[in-house]
Amino acid sequence: MDTKSNNRFARIVLPALLFLLCLAPLSGAESADTYSAEELDEIVAPIALYPDVVISSMLPASTAPTDVVQAARWVADQDGEISEVPEDSGWDPAVEAMVQFPDVLTWMSENLDWMEMLGYAVAVQQEDVLAAIQDYRAKVDDAGNLETDDHIQVVKEEGDVIYIQPAQPEVVYVPTYDPVAVVRPGYSWGAWGAGFAMGALGAWAWH
Repeated sequence: MDTKSNNRFARIVLPALLFLLCLAPLSGAESADTYSAEELDEIVAPIALYPDVVISSMLPASTAPTDVVQAARWVADQDGEISEVPEDSGWDPAVEAMVQFPDVLTWMSENLDWMEMLGYAVAVQQEDVLAAIQDYRAKVDDAGNLETDDHIQVVKEEGDVIYIQPAQPEVVYVPTYDPVAVVRPGYSWGAWGAGFAMGALGAWAWH
């Protein structure tokens, strides 16, 4: 990875990863209205089974809905030929990172009400959002519907933490599933979207 690629990695990818690691409350969050646990479950259910590498960008990107819409429109104009993010885009770094997942970015743009709810929850109760994702994964796991396969690797650690990682580091697949049915035993949710090649936008190497 050359110096330019290293700089771009640090500017775009690391902020998204650090978001999941830094759980300190945001300023003013204590006095803000918050969602209940049940409401958060409904908000995160459509994306909770996405690989962590996707969610780590989706969560902070949801707090910049205008950038998401602009980025989605730019992606649509590229006719599938995306080599790099415009240097002068001015988009939030997490939104820039989402460009490597164009279908997901477009879906976010088309579901603005949902994205605004997620963005608000991320802004004022990010710990609860992450907990809700883990709770949902645990329900799916308890139902016997969350297992390693050719597309994802499911890693379970002590403390009830469930990680979902790409089975192949260089390709990320995003699942399609029914958020309600998948928590029921015996549900078959083996529908997968297109695989996104990591590194297609240059040196975005996730491990």
